[in-house]
Amino acid sequence: MGFCRGRSCDERLRSTGHPWTPTARATRARMRTTIDLSVERLRRLPQDPTDVWEGGLVRAPRWVKGEGEPYRPLLPLWRSAESDRIGGATPLQPTEAGTDATVQQSMLEALLHLSRQPGVECRPARVAVRGARLAALLQGILAEAGIEVDLVEEIPLIDELMSRMTADLAGPEAALNPLEAPGVTVERMRAFAEAAVEFYRAAPWNHLSNEDLVRVESEAPSRELGWFTVLGAGGLEYGLGFYAARKHHELIHSGAEPEEYLAKRGGWSLTFDHPAHVPLADADLWEAEGLPVAGARAYPLLVGFHPREGFRRADAAVLGFAEGMLRALAESTEDDFDSGRWSRTVITVDGVATVVLSLPAMLEYAGGETAGDGAHPGPTRRRGGSPAFPDRRIMERTMRDLQRAIATQGLDSVEEVNEFLSRRQGERLLHAPALSPEEKAQLLFYEALENTGRVRIKLAREALRAWPDCADALVLLAEEMPDPDRRRELYRLALSAGERGLGPEVFRDSAGHFWGMLETRPYMRARLGYAHCLEEAGQAEEAVAHLLELLRLNPSDNQGMRFSLIPRLLELGRNEEASNVLAQYEDDRSPTVAYSRALSEFRRTGDTAEARRLLGRATRSNPHVPSFLLGSEALRPAPGETYRIGSEEEAGVAADELNKSWKETPGALEWLRTARRERKKERRDKRKQGRKG
Repeated sequence: MGFCRGRSCDERLRSTGHPWTPTARATRARMRTTIDLSVERLRRLPQDPTDVWEGGLVRAPRWVKGEGEPYRPLLPLWRSAESDRIGGATPLQPTEAGTDATVQQSMLEALLHLSRQPGVECRPARVAVRGARLAALLQGILAEAGIEVDLVEEIPLIDELMSRMTADLAGPEAALNPLEAPGVTVERMRAFAEAAVEFYRAAPWNHLSNEDLVRVESEAPSRELGWFTVLGAGGLEYGLGFYAARKHHELIHSGAEPEEYLAKRGGWSLTFDHPAHVPLADADLWEAEGLPVAGARAYPLLVGFHPREGFRRADAAVLGFAEGMLRALAESTEDDFDSGRWSRTVITVDGVATVVLSLPAMLEYAGGETAGDGAHPGPTRRRGGSPAFPDRRIMERTMRDLQRAIATQGLDSVEEVNEFLSRRQGERLLHAPALSPEEKAQLLFYEALENTGRVRIKLAREALRAWPDCADALVLLAEEMPDPDRRRELYRLALSAGERGLGPEVFRDSAGHFWGMLETRPYMRARLGYAHCLEEAGQAEEAVAHLLELLRLNPSDNQGMRFSLIPRLLELGRNEEASNVLAQYEDDRSPTVAYSRALSEFRRTGDTAEARRLLGRATRSNPHVPSFLLGSEALRPAPGETYRIGSEEEAGVAADELNKSWKETPGALEWLRTARRERKKERRDKRKQGRKG
């Protein structure tokens, strides 16, 4: 029996304490004794002077999910050249493979296992291994058994075995080797990997979304690579998605399913992921050659798919094109994107290359020539591809124009204002001209709201150039920024700009009815966004302080702050403050508030008649929430813009806010579960009585 059986070597070694303790020394002594016994068993076997066994510690062709990140176990293997028999031992975790004694013992176990196979039943006179470390570890101990160790470049018996295992366990696609594509070498793959690192660290998805279609105006290896979008703004998948034509991109953004599109038309993509999600040949290549990566989940994969031929690896031309594209995008600036057309000269493995790119939507908006195949931009969509709804902030422009029109008429009374509005009913209200840098910036902001993608960002940037303290423009840039740290900083800048723009007198004189003043709204939007960023960063106390201040400035809560504030107060154990906020909105029947009110009462009085009454009222507001809180339904992310009152979508949103506070309240979930059982029993009893009647 081997030393590692029953309990992993890693667990044993962790339990030994400091390497110089008596326990550690005793453990090393036992390890040495076990190795000595294995060598003795080998020595007693007859020796075949002609057979050569190949061996190695090789990575399994399958990833294993442990407590932390997925890993590929290491397999101790030996294979006999004459009998074609295989010997193995308990797979090792990567951490165990770093221990010399563990590797020695595992390889000895595998050797003994092979020596006992039917048709073998002997020890070899010679073994062949690849890798200086493994050869050094085995030479001394195998010499005691009369076995010589050869250090060789190739172990074809083991490599062929692993190829078969890979095909059986991981499927043929997992074995797609990038080096088997025409003209591809390790040097080309290294250049591609370096360019991928530059691209990933530049994070262009912070500035371009998947609705910003980019045209490759310089030469591309094929039509399939003539257009692309930058992936990553949604935070799910990072890289580049290629299209053969502009209309194909519009198909996706008009609602076509990506899987169906790919199955019909095929295409190329460059994505970044954990090595567990790239072909095994790629993971092995990156490890064997020490190719650079930008992070543990940033292994690049460039792959094509053809409806008839299946998956394709990039040849030398496609790989060189991708390298140049990645380097050019890594060097591109926001001013480049805003220009609509730009070029970058980069050095690739093939030499100097000039990459010319354009954003057709930017050129069309700026009045330049239309680039592309004559198709017009698709339907307006938000970052990430979801359908866009009219932004409510656009209405504020109409309100500002109306206020200016009333002011220019010199109207003094409500009657005069009403009469003026009555006369103007049905007439188109002209937008007021921008007379100051502040007004120009605000108009640019409103124009940005009516656009999407990079055009939207460009207009917000122009607004800030006109007036650096345009809080609304900073808020808009924050909303479009995927990076959480940069988003939080933009909201902080917007908050400071809003405070400067209002001045201390407004905070002193207008507290209590802030939302009724148009000029305060940019500040309030900035502060609410900043509070949500703090909450996402785990700074709940700081977020709550901002939300409480916003509620003081605007008790009518037009921004819906209470739906985040009340659950956070409950999570922080600030029960009295939560009760005070709940009392401010006694008439609110929304499920977030209703279930918060029931939980607050349960915390205060326990399972009382009042707590049950409030829970019953909460259930009537939305009966689906308990299923989410009790775990019988998965918590759903908040939908895009709207959902039906009383729906499961609304319940998922409410439960997502309340989940932590209910779980952390002793007895709350069991109380909720009991109440739900009782309601179900009452409904069954009523149905039975109805049938009897």
